Amino acid sequence: MQQSASSVTTLPSQASVTTTPPQKKPITRCAQDTCNDRAVKIIVHVCEGLIKCKQESISKLSDKLQSERIQSSKIIKV
Repeated sequence: MQQSASSVTTLPSQASVTTTPPQKKPITRCAQDTCNDRAVKIIVHVCEGLIKCKQESISKLSDKLQSERIQSSKIIKV
């Protein structure tokens, strides 16, 4: 029975290698009417819809709160 000789190769340590993190690019805004990227247009459209929905919800909640304040002030006066 023959034994095969194996050699182990060690690589130089990479612990001393330093890397710099990649620079973050500034976020650029892309208006729906000036951008040609379809995906961006879709995202902008959805975001605009969500913002409108949020504003309507806030308005409805504000109106409801005002109504409840008026009702509670009437109850306190009675």
